Amino acid sequence: MVGTNFFWVAAAVCLFAACAHAFVGAPMVLPPLHGSELPPNVVWLHVFSWHAGTVLALGMGALFVYAARSAALVPCALVAVGMNVSLGTIGVTLAVLGDPALWGSPAPYLWWVSAAAGTIGIVRRKRGEAGALET
Repeated sequence: MVGTNFFWVAAAVCLFAACAHAFVGAPMVLPPLHGSELPPNVVWLHVFSWHAGTVLALGMGALFVYAARSAALVPCALVAVGMNVSLGTIGVTLAVLGDPALWGSPAPYLWWVSAAAGTIGIVRRKRGEAGALET
């Protein structure tokens, strides 16, 4: 199927993001957070949010896998692209309006890679379907 490889690339980026988030980022971020003097409810809300981000990345990857496996499931890729664009926008906005230190993390960049691959997959899939109808 046309566009399938791009969906697999987008899924791989999301899986990479989830693994990096859980196994590289969490040990860098969570221990200092627990050692801070922030109120426990703030610390645990951040811990929850951190792990929710990992699950979200896995979910987006799964949506791209569904789209890669079936032409009928391209709407899954549309949802995943929208989610990636949203996360990319949050990353850039926080780096610009919040703390520029965020530019040193993957947050402002990574989601745009997956969104671009997913978008290319969607466009190629739609063009491939249109070409198949014309023949």
